[in-house]
Amino acid sequence: MIEQAELDRVLLERFGFSEFRPGQRRSVEELLLGSGSLLCIQPTGYGKSLCINCRRRCSTGSLWWCRRCWR
Repeated sequence: MIEQAELDRVLLERFGFSEFRPGQRRSVEELLLGSGSLLCIQPTGYGKSLCINCRRRCSTGSLWWCRRCWR
């Protein structure tokens, strides 16, 4: 498991944010645990892609990401 300080460093250096929004840290940590699945429902513009990209910066391996665009 990655340390919280490492997540904070990646968040600041790669994305320019000093803290996660509510639910983001937990989502990234769940993705890093590799438990097999995560359902993350957040409003538009809340930072779902940040969770995915933060995980990519901290880990290796494959990741499937499904996104539904409502029209």
